[in-house]
Amino acid sequence: MVQSDWSIPRRSFHRRVFLAAGIYNLVWGAFSVLDPQWFFRVSDMPATNHPQIFATLGMVIGLYGILYLEVARVPERGWMIAAVGLAGKVLGPIGLIYLIVVGVWPAKTLVIAVTKRLHLVALLHALSRGRLARVPGRSRASLTMGLELAVIVRSPL
Repeated sequence: MVQSDWSIPRRSFHRRVFLAAGIYNLVWGAFSVLDPQWFFRVSDMPATNHPQIFATLGMVIGLYGILYLEVARVPERGWMIAAVGLAGKVLGPIGLIYLIVVGVWPAKTLVIAVTKRLHLVALLHALSRGRLARVPGRSRASLTMGLELAVIVRSPL
């Protein structure tokens, strides 16, 4: 455990959630690098002429997996990584829904939102049940989950 005068509530649960997220992202990323056309096949879209772009996305997702493994290792220092990951999990589906609504992508492309959000519920639950980090002199984001997802910026500790 990190030498500190405080501890994250339910630390072992946070570690397990981020370990699972890290492994999941590494596997998803590796699969997308090895088979960059899978998304287009599943979505009944024409194969892309530039599969390297989707393979690069897979590489980035895999790199997020490494970052999530670091949060699992030392959750007290992982609040920024978790916040960036959460932002991607919120903003990504907004962009996807826009593409579907304007008719650029078919509704079957929601498969990417489902496959990339399988661990989101557990991640949100972990974040809502405890603080990721106490950073003296800084604000921190705390998540609550219910019918709505609300991001509450709390005052500095």
